[in-house]
Amino acid sequence: MERHRLKSVMILILALLNLFLAVYLVRLRAVAAAAERLSEQQLSALFEAGGIALSPSAVSRKPLPPGCSLERDEALGDSLASFFLPAEAEERREEDGTRVWTDGGVTVRLTASGTFSVTGLTACGPSSCRRFCRQFGYRQPAGSGSCTVQALYNHLEVCNCQAAFIFDGDAWRSASGTLIPRRTVPFSRDVQLLSASAALSAFLSYRLEKRAVVSAVTGVDQCCVLRNGEEAALEPAWRILTDTVDYYVNGVDGTVFLM
Repeated sequence: MERHRLKSVMILILALLNLFLAVYLVRLRAVAAAAERLSEQQLSALFEAGGIALSPSAVSRKPLPPGCSLERDEALGDSLASFFLPAEAEERREEDGTRVWTDGGVTVRLTASGTFSVTGLTACGPSSCRRFCRQFGYRQPAGSGSCTVQALYNHLEVCNCQAAFIFDGDAWRSASGTLIPRRTVPFSRDVQLLSASAALSAFLSYRLEKRAVVSAVTGVDQCCVLRNGEEAALEPAWRILTDTVDYYVNGVDGTVFLM
């Protein structure tokens, strides 16, 4: 009997402890939300003092996803060539590492840094172009004519990476742009990334320093920045939409830049 009572008391204590922790967690979240709202209001006031309209609702509370380092691989070039050319297409390598494939008047080039060009197309149309975008990670073209589309990584636009397609009527004639390697290594989640509020603060300092003409911030969203070089990487960034031009803030180092 005593053992049964002891067990009941322990269950009651654990239930009360769980209730206390749940209430404490709810309170912490409420305090954090209140602090965020206050920070957004203060930020809006700073922007207003600088002559820029900023609605607190435009400030995203969603954290940036971690970026990743990029590993170049031969398979990427093989996939590019096989999309346009038969398997027996002739390949040569130039001194700078550029790979070139040719067959039947079609030439495919891919540099060591990932830029590519395709010329001489005669048998491709809009459906092939859309398939290319799906396979190599670009946003789908809005229409069927000549256009430029952004590269995507985990559904985010890579703001400085795109592909251009040239059409003659419904005939796809050429393509050029930059390919993002498929072999990626995510950055450590311990890396402290800028919040939207911190990015807006960096932008405000930049605007005052450069005397940029901006009277309203209309939105803030997430994107990525491609960093090429010996250690290629995709770094998360914030895009600040204004009534003049869009500004970008690197989520890793806080650098503000234009495209």
